[in-house]
Amino acid sequence: MTYNRPLHNIPPHSFILPSSRSLLYAKQPERQPTSEINEESNQIITFDKIKNLSRKDAILFLIGGTAYAKLATTVLMKIQRGEAYPPEHERRAADTFEVTLTSAASYRLQHNNNKNELSPRPLRVLEIGVGTSCRTFLRGMYDDSIREVITLERDNPGLVDGIDFIGVDIDMPKRQEIVEDARDHLNNIDPSNPIPITLELQSGDVTTGLPFPDGYFGKFPSETSSIYFFVIRSHFICLIHDSVDAITSSLVLCSVQDQGRALDEVKRLLNPNGGCFGFIEHVSVNVHNEAEKDLAFLEWQQRTLDPLQQVLAHNCHLHRNTDSFIEGFFLGDDNKKVNSMILQRERFQISDMWPVSCQSRGVVQLMNV
Repeated sequence: MTYNRPLHNIPPHSFILPSSRSLLYAKQPERQPTSEINEESNQIITFDKIKNLSRKDAILFLIGGTAYAKLATTVLMKIQRGEAYPPEHERRAADTFEVTLTSAASYRLQHNNNKNELSPRPLRVLEIGVGTSCRTFLRGMYDDSIREVITLERDNPGLVDGIDFIGVDIDMPKRQEIVEDARDHLNNIDPSNPIPITLELQSGDVTTGLPFPDGYFGKFPSETSSIYFFVIRSHFICLIHDSVDAITSSLVLCSVQDQGRALDEVKRLLNPNGGCFGFIEHVSVNVHNEAEKDLAFLEWQQRTLDPLQQVLAHNCHLHRNTDSFIEGFFLGDDNKKVNSMILQRERFQISDMWPVSCQSRGVVQLMNV
């Protein structure tokens, strides 16, 4: 797929310090995965409150819910057919993934005084929420990333000796042909590619950790060891904490039960020496943002429809401040042991993706040296 490029040629800049509210969320030891904070009234919206509606309100909710359910069903069917992602969304996703992978790969070269000291190894890429259709791979979201990494390797032989993609999701593709098609696509992006590219999928829940218990990953026989091994290309790759070069997510953190625990797992696995986390997520409208002050009605729709959306769309939350939460998580007082830098950040609107039309993307890089 061809995109109008580039989007990411902006100088890296520091994070804007997150609000005290986002820092508060990042520090909360106890989270409530089945509810969401209403930013205006600071009340918890729960399904118990829906059950206690008056008869009149219940009828109105039922009518509105039925209409929304029909609309949501139509949207979900489009998503399953790959029709619900407009080009402007996919173009941004591809650009964010490229910044994520190439920044992680080039960091090793930039921070090594002697290129001959580089130990060739695969670039390890973990996608959280790969889905049942391997959409990001088959729709070309990584095509530009792979081309750039191949170019880096050609210019700097020995930088990487392959790219290992690992896809994790609770739900796996129903047909093996989908996975094989994704692998074929990755290996046909550049016919002259000198390095192998692999793709393996594994069922797992990022909010409960990724131990990969069914044999694809296995734990070393030590109660104190957090080392996991990954068998690929007939050899072992250690996937310990700090060992993944790039982690990506696309419209995933809206649905996880606990965003804090998910990001804990991201930080645990991500290499602190240049590892990158790239994301593109739909977010709550921020009516205090000058660029979004005219979107108050959409923000009201998000708050109103949020409980129903969670039921219809596998726990998808319409009213989460995911981007602010990510900033607070990586820059909060609890995380100053690892220096973080933002390489990319953008909030934007994709009107054709209502009610998830308000979106945000970004790339965070860890720098511990």
